[in-house]
Amino acid sequence: MKIKQLYAIGILLVVTACAETKLKEGAERVLLINIEPSEKMCEFLGQVSASEGGMIFGEFMSNEKIKEGAYNQLKNSALAMGGNTVYIKRSYNRLKHLTPVRLNQTNLATVYLCAF
Repeated sequence: MKIKQLYAIGILLVVTACAETKLKEGAERVLLINIEPSEKMCEFLGQVSASEGGMIFGEFMSNEKIKEGAYNQLKNSALAMGGNTVYIKRSYNRLKHLTPVRLNQTNLATVYLCAF
């Protein structure tokens, strides 16, 4: 009986670890951009980074879920900082030399509070 319970717990841990990061309430309004915003319209709040996937769990996630999870982390961080805009400075897959499949996405970004 204990082996079945341990097996069930192990499967549950793997499944939950493979789930992408979810958006917090309000973070859906945070804008992701690829062009640095104007200083006239936006106030710089700070830098953030986000990473989703990994060597083990990235194998069980689709490329879209990996990207979505990393973007959700950026939006959640911006919301916590009081920002409404994230300028993504750099995105990369740090494991690309190991496999042709995307296993990880890391984003380096800056957070702004913009008046649109």
